[in-house]
Amino acid sequence: MQAIILAAGRGTRLAPLTNTIPKPLIPVQGRPILEHIIKALPPQIDEVIIVVGYKGDALKKYFGTYYDQRKITYADQGEIMGTYGALCSAKQYIHSGSFLVMGADDIQDKEALEKMIILPLAFGIQVKKLPSRNYLIVDVEKERVRGFRRPTEKEFENPQPLATGTYILDERLWDYSPVEVAGGEYGLPQTIVPMLQDYKFQAVEMPYWVQINSHDELAEAEQMTFY
Repeated sequence: MQAIILAAGRGTRLAPLTNTIPKPLIPVQGRPILEHIIKALPPQIDEVIIVVGYKGDALKKYFGTYYDQRKITYADQGEIMGTYGALCSAKQYIHSGSFLVMGADDIQDKEALEKMIILPLAFGIQVKKLPSRNYLIVDVEKERVRGFRRPTEKEFENPQPLATGTYILDERLWDYSPVEVAGGEYGLPQTIVPMLQDYKFQAVEMPYWVQINSHDELAEAEQMTFY
C-alpha cells in the first residue's frame, strides 16, 4: 500500500528555522518531523510518495530512494495549488486501490493508522475543543462522515470532532471536480465533501495526533511520547 505525504509547504510560522531547512526536517526529540511520521506508518505501507516543493532537494538527500524498509518516491509540486493540487502532483505515481494521504507536519497515532488502512475509505478525526470559531467540525453520524458544519454556541464550548488531514482514498477521488478555496488553490477536504454523499467514509479517531505548525507546538512536541 502507498502513503502520500504532502511536504511542499514553506512552514513560515516556524521561521527562522525554516529559512535554512524545510519544515519536515525540523528535529523533534532528535529526529526530523518527517522521520517520526514515516516510522509511525504501519508495515503494510511499502512505498511512501513525498510531495516536495520548498527546499525539496534537502528532503531527497536525507531520505533517499529507500528508507525504513520502504521505497521512497518524490513528486515535485511545482506551482502551489493547495492540498488537492499537491496530491495531484503525485497522481502519476499512485496505483489503483486505496492509498493513505497525510501531511508532513503532523505526527500521527500508529494504532489509528493501522485501523485506517484496513478500510476502503476513511477520514481521520480528533475530538478536542475548537481552537477558534473559524474551525468547522466534522459531522459524524454512526461513525460515518457526512461533511463539515459550523458549530453551535454550545458545541463551541465542548470538544468536537476535527479533521486531522489524514485520509484513506482511492481512484474514485479523481471523478470529482476540484474545489477552489482561495487564491487559485484547491482544497482536498473540500473536494472530498461531494464524495462523502456517494460513498461511506468511516471516521477514525486519532487521539495522539500532534500538529507542529508553530514554535509553541514544536516545544510541546518535545515533551510528548510518540508511536
